[in-house]
Amino acid sequence: MSKLKDKIAVVTGGSSGIGLATAQRFIADGAQVVITGRNQEALDAAVAELGDRTTWRKLMNYITSRNISLAFGLPFVAAGLIGFVSNPVLSPNGLFEVNLMHNLLHVSVGVVFIIGAMSSETAARRTLQSLSFAGVALAILGFVAKSDLLLGLVHVNEADKWLHAGLAIVIVAAAFGIPRPQASQTSSAE
Repeated sequence: MSKLKDKIAVVTGGSSGIGLATAQRFIADGAQVVITGRNQEALDAAVAELGDRTTWRKLMNYITSRNISLAFGLPFVAAGLIGFVSNPVLSPNGLFEVNLMHNLLHVSVGVVFIIGAMSSETAARRTLQSLSFAGVALAILGFVAKSDLLLGLVHVNEADKWLHAGLAIVIVAAAFGIPRPQASQTSSAE
């Protein structure tokens, strides 16, 4: 029983199936268990079955516009900054085959995502929605542009066009596909 004594285990999908069996095993080995899931009734039933060594967190409580904006913002900033790293094997223009404006645009968009995430849930949602429209426009421009310079400023190559199109789809899905959170989902207690 002491194999996991004084340990805390988080089991995603712990309200049924393999996740529930894993939670049961961890409890048997002495752990305190936190389970997550999407269905409130299943979570309640699992907690009743698992006993007092478990608690639950509804996974949807953490899928907020603020968290998604932050999840987009940090990689955008990182990609923009990494683009400045010189790598003569791949490109004399940095790690990616882009120009200064492309890198600055990535950093700027990332900062906008982060500012939206740090402001409020409403601001983050509006940031996602606004940048999703910008992303769609950028993707379309990339495919219809006659040269490798968008608007004469931002260098794009064939890989960029497809990456921007994919990103636009993902950002649109995040901006308009996540449900609006209830007041309890955005409380600072969580």
